[in-house]
Amino acid sequence: MKHGLATLSAVWLLTAPSAHSFIPSTTTGIGTIASGTGAVTPGMPAGAAAGYAMFMFVETLSEEIPTAAGWTQLTEQHSAATGVNGSRLTVLYRVATSATDARTTNDPGDHIIARILAVPAVEWNGVSPTAIVGSPRDVAGTSVSIPAGTQGLQSCILFVAFSDNVGGTASTAQCTGWANPNLTNIVERIDNRRVEGSGGTVCVAVGHRGPTGAYGNTTVTQVSSTGVGGMISFNLCAHRRRMHTN
Repeated sequence: MKHGLATLSAVWLLTAPSAHSFIPSTTTGIGTIASGTGAVTPGMPAGAAAGYAMFMFVETLSEEIPTAAGWTQLTEQHSAATGVNGSRLTVLYRVATSATDARTTNDPGDHIIARILAVPAVEWNGVSPTAIVGSPRDVAGTSVSIPAGTQGLQSCILFVAFSDNVGGTASTAQCTGWANPNLTNIVERIDNRRVEGSGGTVCVAVGHRGPTGAYGNTTVTQVSSTGVGGMISFNLCAHRRRMHTN
């Protein structure tokens, strides 16, 4: 028994998540939306604190590149068309250092729509989005199909998003029927149309996938007039944690 305890105390155990469902996608927090024709400051999600993974989803005209001090641009950003007929979808991300982190964007030009999602820090080792894929959405229509990817780690939250260039009456009911047969607990988190400048729409959902491997396209229906824009999917995965037993 003594030898057994001594052996155990000398072993480093790598522990993976005990169940694929231990990180429900509904734990993501959401801040208040900000939109306008100049720089904007989207709200911090309630309860967000140092160490949280923060993702700012931004819609602008195709030519306009949104930035915010302290935030990094996701490698994929996509847009369709140009001029007043274009829409760009950009994701900015960072690890929060406090509940009042800087969140003010630049003034990209015609308009900007921005909203932040946050993921609690307890299960994550920094922000390391993976399986990042995207494409322009070049053909207008009510049916949207966001590109698929391949998940390399177990137990991940998948973010799926699209934008379009249609303004009009401000709305929170543009997107419905999110579906992906390879995800569980898929939940819409952002659904906003705004009228400033040429106007635009941004919609985001999150889902959970336990096993590694390919996941298919995510489909969603846009319920009113539609346009063109960008589409992105990426995941954030639970990292294995190193534990020591004395």
